[in-house]
Amino acid sequence: MKGLLLALTVLSLSPGEWQTPPAAPQDGSIAGTVVSAETGRPIGGARLRLIPFDDRALVRSEVVDAQGHYEFRALLPGRYQLSASADRHITLQYGQRDPADASRP
Repeated sequence: MKGLLLALTVLSLSPGEWQTPPAAPQDGSIAGTVVSAETGRPIGGARLRLIPFDDRALVRSEVVDAQGHYEFRALLPGRYQLSASADRHITLQYGQRDPADASRP
């Protein structure tokens, strides 16, 4: 997998805002293309799972389009684990090129 982008928003609060903190912005996104590690060609129809490290109950799933493109929108700032699976392919997490490789958050 390549082309992953995680946009983060940083909040700053003045002392007067500490009593009623604003809702966390949900304007982050992760987008990219799922490609074959062997050929570099897009893998349409691959299934993605996005799991936040902070709240593993908030799993999101998506199926990529025919060109392998995907986008997860309205994400809270944080670290996420992204994995892809497709028929006749080995399931890998972001950062892996081989099942024995370590993934990266």
